[in-house]
Amino acid sequence: MGPTTDAMAEYWGNRLHILPYRHPSIHGTSSQRWGARLRKYLPSGNYALKQNSCVDAWFDMETIPAWKALVDSIRPDAVIVHYVYLSKALEGLPNNIHKVLDTHDRFTNRYEVAAQAGKVNDWFSTSGKEERKGLKRADTLLAISEEDCRFYQKYFDERVHYHPPFTPIQSVPETDQNTILFIGNQNAANLRAIEWFMDNCWEHIKYEIPDAELNVVGSIAETMSDQEGVNLLGRVDDLAAAYASSRVAINPVPSGSGIAIKCLEAFSYGLPVVATPEGARGLDPFEDKCLFIESDAKLFSAKLTELLQSQTVWEQAHQSCAFLLTDWNNQSEQNLLNALKA
Repeated sequence: MGPTTDAMAEYWGNRLHILPYRHPSIHGTSSQRWGARLRKYLPSGNYALKQNSCVDAWFDMETIPAWKALVDSIRPDAVIVHYVYLSKALEGLPNNIHKVLDTHDRFTNRYEVAAQAGKVNDWFSTSGKEERKGLKRADTLLAISEEDCRFYQKYFDERVHYHPPFTPIQSVPETDQNTILFIGNQNAANLRAIEWFMDNCWEHIKYEIPDAELNVVGSIAETMSDQEGVNLLGRVDDLAAAYASSRVAINPVPSGSGIAIKCLEAFSYGLPVVATPEGARGLDPFEDKCLFIESDAKLFSAKLTELLQSQTVWEQAHQSCAFLLTDWNNQSEQNLLNALKA
């Protein structure tokens, strides 16, 4: 088990059941395996694997016996499966079980979306026909954003329910340090985001606020070189400490889909966020209160500078985080209850 599974086990105790599953990178189709090998030798951003998989390509059939045994033993009223590529788990369930699919994202021709953004498709991609095949297995579909909800309703109408992700509010001490936080792994969007920020914003911010610092958390830090005021923290065991030592978060990604989970996490720790439009997707209720959207580098830098220098502006945004996130979570809970009753 890894750190995430250990944390789940600590929280859920004997209610957590670990099913056998082999990752698709180990036993995927031959074309998927060859694609993974090719990506190791080709320059990032110069090659996109133009391939759709069948919707069940990432499902491990060896999971089925343990899965059916678990369902038989606990006899649930409802089953919620995450992601369409695992929807096969809904097949064969008794009719009295409410089958729910939490979609999280759209995967139709995802490689095309990646190619348009100039990056390699490193996640699941399938055809529209195959994705709808997986979605049909559920009685109820949960859409993470209102945009996704409208998209799915074109095909499944009242079966689709908008379910914004519940994000627990955390309690961390405030800091008065002029520190900006960026968290990310090494995916192409994050690489381009931090490159854009360092090339176009960081010098201006340091000019206005000489003691400003940037904390870079996650594997993205491993791709960066040392610079004045930049703390390359890398992978950390305690995210709360990273948030507690920062005053504002950024999400300047050039592309994305679904909803900007990274922003929600920052709000949960009381940090206002400055983001590009793509980095603020699906979060309209937070806009101009604790989420500030700028696509121009000078305006992006100016808003960060204002939040760091003005205690009044920062305090208003900080307080809005918890206030708005409480409303968001209430809606999330109610929408889920409504979906399960449907």
